[in-house]
Amino acid sequence: MKVKTPTKKEETARILSSIERVCVDLSKSTFHVVGLDADRKIVFRKKFSREAFLGWLGSLEKKVIVVMEACAGSQWWGQQCQALGHTPMLIPPHRVKPYALNQKNDYDDAEAIGEASRNSKTVPVPVKTLEQQDLAMLIAVRQGLIDDRTAMANRIRAFLLERGIALPKGISVLRCQLSDILDDGTNALTQIARSYLREMQAQLLELDGKIEEIVLMMQKIASLNAVAKILQTIPGFGPLVVRRPRGGDRRSQTVQETGVTCRPISRLVVS
Repeated sequence: MKVKTPTKKEETARILSSIERVCVDLSKSTFHVVGLDADRKIVFRKKFSREAFLGWLGSLEKKVIVVMEACAGSQWWGQQCQALGHTPMLIPPHRVKPYALNQKNDYDDAEAIGEASRNSKTVPVPVKTLEQQDLAMLIAVRQGLIDDRTAMANRIRAFLLERGIALPKGISVLRCQLSDILDDGTNALTQIARSYLREMQAQLLELDGKIEEIVLMMQKIASLNAVAKILQTIPGFGPLVVRRPRGGDRRSQTVQETGVTCRPISRLVVS
């Protein structure tokens, strides 16, 4: 009896239905994708544009695990996968690196990501909600502003020291004494120096205001989170900012892989 040869369409459908994991390298504008079956064998390889890959994921009838390295943009892709009913799996870069040391072609990076995902020591990075992304952004912006403020304060302190005016360490001391120093006509400050130091003082106060605004926004967001509200009842804690959602996997091996990062933020403006 003659065995019917499957058509190309039937063969493609068979291959797609056998895929359990889709491994993708997001590091380039063109995505190289590898599909693994239940036996961890590579059954699919294809490169996609960014838009085409999203459309292809949406066309899959079978829901799969989409494995990618946790990098810039991976959170968005994780959210898109969830919206399509797939299960995203974001792998920490340091877990991928050992498998990518000897890679030689574009698909090898995707294969390395897939290999890392099967390591029992690998704890995926959870996909953030939009609220958690907002909190992470606020943390980063706030820290940047604090760094700018510290640099400005150090600059002012150095300029004053060049004129023989020494101040103790601490930004609060600078805030309290700078106006008096600028108003003191008996010191070595020239009119030009006073003018520019006043401008720098205004910038310092502006940074204070921006930092306080972000802290208030953090408090507002934290007040909507039940866990954060409870934690804020602990003496010494302000709004607790959760960088990443806690995952269900309890096998975390390092601090970087734990599901939550909490930072106590003082209820006052942090200097």
